[in-house]
Amino acid sequence: MSGEPCSFRVPILLATADKYQYLTNTFSEYLPSKRAYVSDLINAAIDEVRDKSFRLKIHPDSEMTVEILELLESLGPVHGTTQAMEKQFEIVDDAYLKNNACDFYHREMMKSLMKPENVVAVLTIVARALPSRKQAPTDEDSERLKRQKQEAEEIEAGIQAILDGHERLLAGLKRLPPPSEAGKTSYVRGLAQETQPWLKAGRPFGVIGPLVSIYHTVFANFLDLLACPDNRLDLDVLVKTQQLVEASSMFYPNEGMRQHEINRQLSDFLGTNIAPMTLSDQSSNDGLVSVRCPKIDQDAAPVFLEYKAEADRVSTEPCMQAAFGYARYYLKYSKKLLNYCCCPSFTLAITGPTLQVSAVVLVDDMLVQELTLPLLLKDSPLPPQHFLYIARVLNALKVCIPQLCSFYENLEKPVPGSIGHLLPYFTSYKNAEGQDVRLKYVGRVRPKEENSRRALFEAETNQKVKVVVKFIHQYGKRGDELLAKEGLAPALHYFTPLGGGIYVIVMDFVTGDTIFEAKSESLSPDVLTDIERAVNLLHTNDLVFGDLRQPNVMVVKREDGKHGVMLIDFDWCGEHGEARYPIRLNREIDWHSEVVCGGIVAEEHDAYMLSKIRQKFSGR
Repeated sequence: MSGEPCSFRVPILLATADKYQYLTNTFSEYLPSKRAYVSDLINAAIDEVRDKSFRLKIHPDSEMTVEILELLESLGPVHGTTQAMEKQFEIVDDAYLKNNACDFYHREMMKSLMKPENVVAVLTIVARALPSRKQAPTDEDSERLKRQKQEAEEIEAGIQAILDGHERLLAGLKRLPPPSEAGKTSYVRGLAQETQPWLKAGRPFGVIGPLVSIYHTVFANFLDLLACPDNRLDLDVLVKTQQLVEASSMFYPNEGMRQHEINRQLSDFLGTNIAPMTLSDQSSNDGLVSVRCPKIDQDAAPVFLEYKAEADRVSTEPCMQAAFGYARYYLKYSKKLLNYCCCPSFTLAITGPTLQVSAVVLVDDMLVQELTLPLLLKDSPLPPQHFLYIARVLNALKVCIPQLCSFYENLEKPVPGSIGHLLPYFTSYKNAEGQDVRLKYVGRVRPKEENSRRALFEAETNQKVKVVVKFIHQYGKRGDELLAKEGLAPALHYFTPLGGGIYVIVMDFVTGDTIFEAKSESLSPDVLTDIERAVNLLHTNDLVFGDLRQPNVMVVKREDGKHGVMLIDFDWCGEHGEARYPIRLNREIDWHSEVVCGGIVAEEHDAYMLSKIRQKFSGR
């Protein structure tokens, strides 16, 4: 029961070189109904060691740190003689913990521990105190402790930022009027103009989040089906598409009659029941597909529909009204699911004979993204490809909706306190040696000068390596690897297509400032030399960089203590004469005069941007 305390013993291991020696146990007890943090267990372990310091031969004034780990498998019962416990933990060394333990941050909730019986506390003596006076820590110890504290604070801040974003989103959704009012253009405009807009729907330009397909595979599957025109469609799909187009072309005296007929046709086409639903606050949806989540005892809706009889009767944006109807459904009817998943859904906005297919998820923002252009479901003299595209869209829905239903039917409650449902689904891969690498996301990477369109996340691997995970449409892999070998770019760990036209990249996390942010004393001649060396190396190998702006050049500290440079954004990097600029290009930047949207990237363009960087150095 939630009112009963959760209690368990936790072995304390002393870190000695690369081995871990059993010391003693501490006892943890907390009420699941109240807030209890891993930091409470850390403090309990330190207090236990201080209380038993004489027997353990540890000076009570020693400076100590504790890390809480959960072993994948239990090493045995947490009781018995000291000798038996020491024998039990003899197997534990650095290699064992790297492959068989998960760590927990001090601000995580205690209820996030999956197997409390497998939890151990690892004690490190940072500085041993002498009986007469405290021993000052060495410079190396102090630097290590400072670095550990800073990293813990950064991780906590990253996780908290995502949680804060989700809470801000939910608070914003609760303030919304009924969907028929919230969907009006004037209201949507006001939401987009908030200081911290939580709605990312592409209006105005730049108010957009990362692709929804990084949060659930079904949207990438949908886009891949549309992008493959060679897929042969069954005769049944073509016949039912024709019937739907004929029904949609009709003039209906009111919205309700259109809604009833098209819901019936779509239900038959998709092989699932579509029906309107009225919520407890009397707001309603024009149609939805409902599926049960048996392991959570809640209903989910993988598809929402919004109808308007004809375009001249529209006072709201149907796509937005459908999205707000979706949000109200989860707030009023299936609220528990907001804690277990990003609530992925398709929305179908139907205005007269026009159909718009979109995707919606709730993460640290509400992402509303169109997956297709508006489709004209009416008779047309256009070539047959127009009709076939409509059929492909409907067939993609027919394939993908069952996938989303299956996701909800098998949805399980995550570990309490987990924020995985607010983060990308990509969490593991095999490295070049064939080893499984697991990722634990610790926050979003949002450069100050960039909008949230960029999908960059900071993560930590199970080998305790800090990495950046990036989701993009294109990447200059050859250029990145070429410079990484020379220490002029972060090491690239993994690169692969994810579907839906996007790629995932895992690279080293680089600490430092961009030359845009760096203090003048760190902009040494060595830094400029590295930039020039990187550009020359690319050009010598018939590559161009394309985006040599100051925010993409990081100042790093080399092992010899000198400052150097790493280039960090290879999205536009590619073969000389082939690489192109994106269609959307910030025209406020002082590019080379021949740079155009979608144009070829030339070496002269890199040289021009390099000359602007040289001016920064000469003007110090």
